[in-house]
Amino acid sequence: MTTLTANTPVAASPASLGLWAKLVTAASIFGASVRVSAAIRSHRTPDVADLDVLGINPADMPKVY
Repeated sequence: MTTLTANTPVAASPASLGLWAKLVTAASIFGASVRVSAAIRSHRTPDVADLDVLGINPADMPKVY
């Protein structure tokens, strides 16, 4: 019998990794949309990385809000 400690790696099943990846992706999309929305509401230019996450071309964003 093997005792698991904090230093013992535990392999996760592929199904749980798929779910985890989906949750992380959804959280990053939600976070990027909140940050872009807040930037536009405060008349600032959104971060290019957040626009990339949302699939928005930064050149398509208007210069004046």
